[in-house]
Amino acid sequence: MGGWRPCSSRALALCLILVIPSAGATTTPETLPKGSPFLRDPPAGGAHLLQRRSVGSHATSLALLQGVPDMRTPQPLQQERMNSPAIAPHLGLLAFFRKKTQQEEEEEALGSLLTTIVTRELQHCSLTVAVDDGLDDSPAVRRVLQLPNLRQVLRVRTWEDYVGLLWERSGCRGYLLLLRDPTPLLTFADMGEDPWDFSGRYVVVGMSTEQLQQLTSSRKGRKTEHILGLLQAGGAGEWEVLLNQLYSRSGVRRVTTWRSTTFTNDHLLFPDKMADLQGAALKVVTFQFAPHMMESASEGGQRYGRDLQLVTALANVLNVTLTFQLPPSGELWGRKLVDDSWTGLVGSLARQEADLGVANIFLSNNNNRRLVQDFTRFYDADVSCFLARKEPPLASWQSLALPFTLHTWLAILAGLGLTSLALFFIASASGREVESLQEVVSAALYSWGIHLRVSQERVPRGVATQVLVLVMLVYAIILTTGYSCNLTAYLTVVRSPPSMDTLRQLHASSQRVLGIGPFFKVSMASSTNIYLQELTERYVSHSSFQEALVSVQDGTGVFIESRKFLEYLMNTQFTSHGTSAMRIMKECFAPYSIAIALQKHSPLKPKLDQALSWIFESGLVRRWFLDSLMRTRQLEQRKTAGEGDSSGGGGEGVALVPLGTQHLQGIFLALLIGLSLSCLTLLAELTCRPPHHP
Repeated sequence: MGGWRPCSSRALALCLILVIPSAGATTTPETLPKGSPFLRDPPAGGAHLLQRRSVGSHATSLALLQGVPDMRTPQPLQQERMNSPAIAPHLGLLAFFRKKTQQEEEEEALGSLLTTIVTRELQHCSLTVAVDDGLDDSPAVRRVLQLPNLRQVLRVRTWEDYVGLLWERSGCRGYLLLLRDPTPLLTFADMGEDPWDFSGRYVVVGMSTEQLQQLTSSRKGRKTEHILGLLQAGGAGEWEVLLNQLYSRSGVRRVTTWRSTTFTNDHLLFPDKMADLQGAALKVVTFQFAPHMMESASEGGQRYGRDLQLVTALANVLNVTLTFQLPPSGELWGRKLVDDSWTGLVGSLARQEADLGVANIFLSNNNNRRLVQDFTRFYDADVSCFLARKEPPLASWQSLALPFTLHTWLAILAGLGLTSLALFFIASASGREVESLQEVVSAALYSWGIHLRVSQERVPRGVATQVLVLVMLVYAIILTTGYSCNLTAYLTVVRSPPSMDTLRQLHASSQRVLGIGPFFKVSMASSTNIYLQELTERYVSHSSFQEALVSVQDGTGVFIESRKFLEYLMNTQFTSHGTSAMRIMKECFAPYSIAIALQKHSPLKPKLDQALSWIFESGLVRRWFLDSLMRTRQLEQRKTAGEGDSSGGGGEGVALVPLGTQHLQGIFLALLIGLSLSCLTLLAELTCRPPHHP
């Protein structure tokens, strides 16, 4: 035995059989049955056979270890020898080495499969390998450790060990999880969404189909696009390749099989699953928020609006079907509770009760809402404004004075007095002017008549007087023409008094700020404007629009919302015969981008961002918004048909408005005042006149 050297794994079985005795038998060759396949005549044949088995071809050695009969021995004799009592005790040892040999082949096939996957699909990815105690020293792991793009190797025993993986990396990331016991991984995958690389490419070995389905339906797995499972098949060196199915009840499906050195079909191992979701059902949480998402009661509750058309277009891109659901009554977008949970639309996404959320959602991080949800890229923009009650218009009788400012009127009165005196002095100095112009009152009446463009019967005689009158006529023509043109506009247009239009004026007033939920209060508090910050003390949150607008109609508060919604609200609910009872303050704040709300780490985001970019650049969002306004206007016109409402759209021409007494009440008031003054003057003359004596 001094010259003995270790046998190979296949020859070792024969070595042990030849040297280990069975019960009641000796180790001499004579104890073996005559013609045994392990010892032949002459005795050198046994040595020859051992040498053949140790250095022969792989197929021949495997056939001998598996008990395949030697083709040189007749079949009945072979069966008799295999059933011999002397050889029976050694068959269990042969079975052990046969099993070990198959395991080595499986691991060699697995190592080749993993190397092929990394070479084909993960060549430019940083690689992380996690193994447990069952596979840490296998040939497959040794082959993986030779890969050039390896970045981290970690031995895992409990679910806490997975926390130590490098989850935060840039670029392409690959994860090879080689496990005998997948229980720690399944526990870790269902304990929350962080830490985890939702964009990584996972290759999992050591799970059954049921365990792989459990992984893909876990809190981490259901949002991971690429999970590839390798399951050992029935044949030697065969591995089934299964892929996870996003938004599908089946969970996983088999795509190909690895047989020793190649796949049975050339299928992509990490395809773009989001390119076609094959009609998967997505839940959209939304509510009626005009004009972006609305329901038509006259059309059987049919939805329409900008946001509806948007998600419908996205559904066509992703090939999904949409189901709509409402947030709990009165919660709308939702608010943050003391336990850091959310209600409303945000809460539905945080609890994973819906996949998308649309309702003119501002892309913001108020109250750290990004911790529980994500956003797509923006597809529209808006700004926060204040809706206030419009003050009653100025009285129409003031229209006579409105064409000119106060300073202009004072200048006209000064010009009237100056021209009257100049006409009197020039006429008196000439000495040959008409006598009526040499009186102050007559000269003033003459100048007043010129200002009113009234023809005068008396023509000045002197050259100086004529020049002055000519200049006065040109001056009066320009002055009266401007006044008459501007007067027409003021007679037909209702003029409102000066109103509150700036944040400073709102701060100086005593009006409250009304809004839906705490969103705008947080926005105002985070602003750098000192007036907005102090206005948060007067902010009052409401759960419904009708409740908030009551104070606005009373003039005790202003309502804050997006400008587009306020324009819609003002035109549809507070406008009659072309006149609105509300107005939007000129100074707004906090421009916002509009986006779609998603679940945290949603795999839909990359594909939705790409599709939204196409839609935004094409101008469809603006078109859909105008379409929703037009449809709303048409529905409102059906309700008010026959009422003569002239508040319709601008594409139907401008209605002619005849002048009524409300437009000309100023001139009638002036006439009344003039008659009253004439009567009072006459009364004064009659009272002060001395008695007439015949």
